[in-house]
Amino acid sequence: MTRAIVARAHRAARTTTTTERRRERRDGGSRAKPGGRAMGTGDARRRVRVGARAEDAGEGRRETGTRDETRGDGDADADADGDGLAYRAASAPTKTDYEFALRTAIRDENYEEAARLRDLIDSVSRDAARAVQDANEGFYRAFRDASVSAMRAVWAEGAHVQCLHPGSAVVSGARDVMESWEIIFASMPDGGADVQCADVRVHAGDGWGFATCVERVSGGASLAATNVFERQLDGSWRMVLHQAHGVMSLGAAPTKVDW
Repeated sequence: MTRAIVARAHRAARTTTTTERRRERRDGGSRAKPGGRAMGTGDARRRVRVGARAEDAGEGRRETGTRDETRGDGDADADADGDGLAYRAASAPTKTDYEFALRTAIRDENYEEAARLRDLIDSVSRDAARAVQDANEGFYRAFRDASVSAMRAVWAEGAHVQCLHPGSAVVSGARDVMESWEIIFASMPDGGADVQCADVRVHAGDGWGFATCVERVSGGASLAATNVFERQLDGSWRMVLHQAHGVMSLGAAPTKVDW
């Protein structure tokens, strides 16, 4: 059903274009729009371009979907170099696809369909936010347990992965990021550390999301953290950026963390 929604939107765009071309051929290339303004070939060409873009987008999604169904992961190709947050689903419409269909439904005054699409958009947004929140909790579980293997499962692969530990320069690349966590875990006491995440705020879009929170570390230290996640080809959400820094009140020194 979800594919049919977007397909109907694209068919509507193509139907509008085809109808206008037929009318122009019949009327000699120009006809009057309501209100008295003539619609010439320039208007028709603009409509054709819009229709062609919609059709090309639909074909691109179908081709990508064929590749992914063969591969079996059910998701679209992400950036091959892993250096961006772009993600396009092929097996199921994304939030962007639903928004396109919603605009089409409103334009066609199909308000019942528009209301249904709004509900779907809300549902997709909630699902993505929950997935980001789950991934964020997985990160802090690995942190508390001082587990290198669990932390490795949290992070994405690629040169775009970055981590900023408190008081340190940025660490770039998945391998270097994991080495930094190995060093931190080696300095932590046996059994890990008591790291709690409070005041969590989550936002998610098509294939990306972030969480902000306050890390409360054993010993009373507090750190402000930003965690950015990216949806992978297998549908999982992996971290691509972690940044933490000391929380400082007015007139107070920055928080220092000793593991």
